[in-house]
Amino acid sequence: MPPSKANHFGFLEFKDNNETQRCTHFLTTTPPTSPDGPADDHEFLAELNSANPSHYIWLTPNNNDNGHGSAVSVGDAYLSNLVPKILNSKLFLTQRAALFIVYDEGPSSNVFPNDFIYASWSGPVVKQHYTGVGSYSHYSYLATLEKNWGFPCLVKNNDCNASAMTEFFL
Repeated sequence: MPPSKANHFGFLEFKDNNETQRCTHFLTTTPPTSPDGPADDHEFLAELNSANPSHYIWLTPNNNDNGHGSAVSVGDAYLSNLVPKILNSKLFLTQRAALFIVYDEGPSSNVFPNDFIYASWSGPVVKQHYTGVGSYSHYSYLATLEKNWGFPCLVKNNDCNASAMTEFFL
């Protein structure tokens, strides 16, 4: 079973990612022990600390922790607990790894160009205490992955025209 719906796990938009054999590569996390409780994400953290972690790992927080319908302090508490565990994992301490945190919506407007969202990069290959000067979109994340791994862009008017976020890396 895939970890979430396509609105927060975009890979499900690709038809072949909805096939049982492909879904076996998707990690799921155990839901909170109480309906309002936070997730412990131990399966995700186990992958980060495994002998051979995947080259690309995605985590979509559950609806208790993702900032939808809850106070900013709830999402902040979730990230304050999880991010140090990620950055101190075997993967982040021994390999070239980067953590990207991004929200899908901004606080005031959902109309371009005023739909500003929080996003940050962290990890051993990322500049510390750095504030970017570029202007980026969600497509910039994909463009950054494509540039890093030498992949061609997927969609002409989307990631092909987006700026890669290379300014954040050492």
